[in-house]
Amino acid sequence: MSATLQKPKPGLAAALLIPFVIWLVASVIAVVFLVMGIQRAEEVADDFARVSDGETSTVELSSSGGYRIWIDESTSGDRFSPSASATITGPDGQDVPTRLYSGSLSYNDLEAVLTFDAPEAGEYQITVTETGFESGTAGTEFAIGKGNPFSEAGTGILLMFLIGSIGFVIALIVLIVMLVKRGRSKRRITQASFPGGYGGGYGSPGGYPPPGQYPPPPGSSW
Repeated sequence: MSATLQKPKPGLAAALLIPFVIWLVASVIAVVFLVMGIQRAEEVADDFARVSDGETSTVELSSSGGYRIWIDESTSGDRFSPSASATITGPDGQDVPTRLYSGSLSYNDLEAVLTFDAPEAGEYQITVTETGFESGTAGTEFAIGKGNPFSEAGTGILLMFLIGSIGFVIALIVLIVMLVKRGRSKRRITQASFPGGYGGGYGSPGGYPPPGQYPPPPGSSW
């Protein structure tokens, strides 16, 4: 009767497939967060109020706090630089001061040019005029909002890299652990195949006594 051939556990296929599945699931989740971040950024940009260059518009601001005025570069003409001036009147009839946006902030065709602080929620009369024309064209639009689309998109990108990296590390650890277990299992199977250390060692050849126990020659007085 032949002995049953034992296989090391876990199998090679499982040792490779399980870490791959972990990495794949983490990658899918990472991509989902990236897509959600981009969608959220688009929603924030779409929710901005829109005003036309040089026209006074009534804009409903839902809360107090800081707001940005963005120039829509897809509607503007040739410019030396993205810049604008604005006149804002609050619900109480008081003028609201504006400031040039410090730094550079853009998302798709939007670029922040001004900022202001709304003292309260309500209807504001806003007039924005572009000042960076080289050879401008009519129809330039501005977007006014509190949110930051770039921040939303950046959050999605950050979560994508974070989750993807964590998933890769976990998959790598699982792979190493499973390969180590497989190696130990192979060694145990090999040792079990040779009990007693390969036949228990070598003794004296058959028919011959051990050294020092030979009988005396005939006629000896020993």
